[in-house]
Amino acid sequence: MKIPTVSTRIVSPLSLKFILIIILLEIFLGGGGRLIDIGSISLRMYLFGIGLAISIAMLFTLQPVSKYFTFLLLFGTGMLITSSFIGMINGAPAIAIFNDIKPLLSFYSLLFFCFTIRDLEDVALVIRLIRWSSIILAIGYICIFVLINTGVIQFVSFYNMVTQTEEFFFRGEFAFFYKGFLYMCIGLLFHVVDMRANKAIVLILTVAIILTFTRGFFVSIVLTYLFYHLIIRKSASKLIIFTIVTAIAILSLWNVFYSNTINRMDSDSARIVQINEVLERVTPISFFIGHGFGIGVPSRPERMEITYLEMIHKQGLLGLLFWFGLIILNWIFYKRCVANGNSKLALPFMLAVIFVYVESLTNPYLTNPIGLTMVLISLVCLRILCDPKNKAVSADNLHEIHAG
Repeated sequence: MKIPTVSTRIVSPLSLKFILIIILLEIFLGGGGRLIDIGSISLRMYLFGIGLAISIAMLFTLQPVSKYFTFLLLFGTGMLITSSFIGMINGAPAIAIFNDIKPLLSFYSLLFFCFTIRDLEDVALVIRLIRWSSIILAIGYICIFVLINTGVIQFVSFYNMVTQTEEFFFRGEFAFFYKGFLYMCIGLLFHVVDMRANKAIVLILTVAIILTFTRGFFVSIVLTYLFYHLIIRKSASKLIIFTIVTAIAILSLWNVFYSNTINRMDSDSARIVQINEVLERVTPISFFIGHGFGIGVPSRPERMEITYLEMIHKQGLLGLLFWFGLIILNWIFYKRCVANGNSKLALPFMLAVIFVYVESLTNPYLTNPIGLTMVLISLVCLRILCDPKNKAVSADNLHEIHAG
C-alpha cells in the first residue's frame, strides 16, 4: 500500500516551499532573532514552532529521514538531556538551564530542512537566498553608514531606535555591527567561489565587511581561506603571499583608522578572565561531562563569548564530541560530493561551515540559531549533492533546474 505523502495529507508543496523561504530569509536577514517581536515572542520562535509542527506531522506520515540525521537527532537529544540533568544535580536554577537550552532547540530544525530541502531545485533555492540576502545586508549597511557619516541620519536617533533590539553594537559614532552581518561573510563565500560571480557584487560585500570594523570577521575569513588552500586545494605558494598581504592590510587599517576610536581592551580582558575562571573550575569529572547547563562562572553567569569555552565548562568532552561531530559529518559529505563530481557546488557550503566554527572562537554563533542553522542547512544540501543520482551537476545546470 502506498504511504500518503505530506503534500497530500498536511500541506501543499507550494505552501511548504513558501514556509521554507520565509524561515530561511528570517535566519539570513533577521540577525540573532530579536529584530521582530510579536508580543513577548520573537518572529523566529513562531517560525520555529511552525516548522517543528510540520516536521512532527511529517514523521507521523512516515516520511523517511536519513540514518545520519536520525543518529544526530538522537545524539543531540541525549546531549541536551544529560547536560540538563547534570546542571540540576549541581544546583542550577531551572530558568538558567532553560536559557541555555533555548537557543540549542534550533537543532531540531534539522528535521524541517530534511523534509523541505529534498532535491537539486531546493539546493539552488538555498544558494540564491543566501546570495541575495548578503547583497541586501551589504547595500543596506553601506547606505546607512554613508547617511550617518554625512549627517543625513542623526546618530543618536538611529542609536535609540535600534539598541532596544539587542541586535546592534556600535563602533564609536561612525559604524555599527549587526548580528546578521554573519551572512554578509557567508554570502561572500558563495559569490567568490562562483567563476561567473559579478565582481561588483564581490566588491560591495568586501567593502561592507571592512566597514563593520569587526576583527572576528577579518580573522575568520582569512583562516577559512587558509583552510581552503592548505586542506582543500593543497596549495601553499599563493597562500603565503595572500596571508602576508592580508595581515599587513588589516594591521594597517586597524592602526591608521580606528585603533584609537574603538576600545577593545575591555572585551579582550573579559575573555581572558572567563578562560581563567573556567580553568579554575575544571575537575576530572567535569572535563568529560561538564558542570551542566545553567552553571556559569562569576563573570559570565549565563553565556560566554568563546563558544568552545562554554562547551568545555558546561558539557565537557561529551559536548565537544557532539559539536565537532557536526563539522566532521559535513566534511564527510563534502568529500563524497567531490567524488560525485559536485565539488564546486559543495565548496561554499563547506566553507560556510568552517567560517561559522572559526567565528565561534570569539562569538557564540555555533550554539545560536543564526550559526547553527547554516551548519544544518549545509548538512542537508551536501547530503543531496553527494547522492549518486545527482552526479556531476554543474552550476549552469543547477541554475537551469531552479529557473525551470
